[in-house]
Amino acid sequence: MELNVERDDILIVGTDGMLDNIFESEIEEIVERAIDQKLKAEELASQIGNIALYNSFDRFADTPYARASQGRHKGGKIDDITVIVAYIQ
Repeated sequence: MELNVERDDILIVGTDGMLDNIFESEIEEIVERAIDQKLKAEELASQIGNIALYNSFDRFADTPYARASQGRHKGGKIDDITVIVAYIQ
């Protein structure tokens, strides 16, 4: 895989456990706050991962996985969750 990146881009990579339990729009909001707070990449990764983890155990959470199941599953999906964040400088 090859990506074209530019200075000040933020690269976020995660396992399906992350993507099943947190919406892209939620990640965008977390990133915007992280920029304002000048968080380190590790701190941003932890915030995203922690929210995905919390949602994975919430039986009533609105998650991408639950929506994709079209009513066959409710809440989060327990799974391994890995998040990697890189600030491009």
